[in-house]
Amino acid sequence: MRDSLVSGTKAAGIAVYGRPATIERCEVRDVAPDRAGKFGDGVIIQGASGALRLEGSVVEGCARAGVSVFGASLTIGASALRCNAIDLDVESRWVEATGIVEHEVSLIDSGGTVCGCGDALSRCHGRSAALEPLPPPPPLP
Repeated sequence: MRDSLVSGTKAAGIAVYGRPATIERCEVRDVAPDRAGKFGDGVIIQGASGALRLEGSVVEGCARAGVSVFGASLTIGASALRCNAIDLDVESRWVEATGIVEHEVSLIDSGGTVCGCGDALSRCHGRSAALEPLPPPPPLP
């Protein structure tokens, strides 16, 4: 996905399940929880074969997490995660059709990424807030 704006969605702005993906020069903002008051993540990557490259992008104003990584790989660079409840969350578990699965998370910072809000921007540090993973979408018919 390149040169796009995702704004005002519920539950998730962009969700990637078990696939490699690239997000470049995009803005994801103002993601709200779903009707049950859950989630609200700007960008989600989950699954052992999930690998996301996030470059030159802004993720801001998300109710739960700017970027959440569930058992996947994230390479991030030249991006800003701003004014999210949690800027960068990392969890080793995610949900598949067969249940909860665990896998080590890989984070690679290619430089130039900041987290925070207002004048308090600094280098990003992923941490676990024990977030619940977003269930995968149902299979297509």
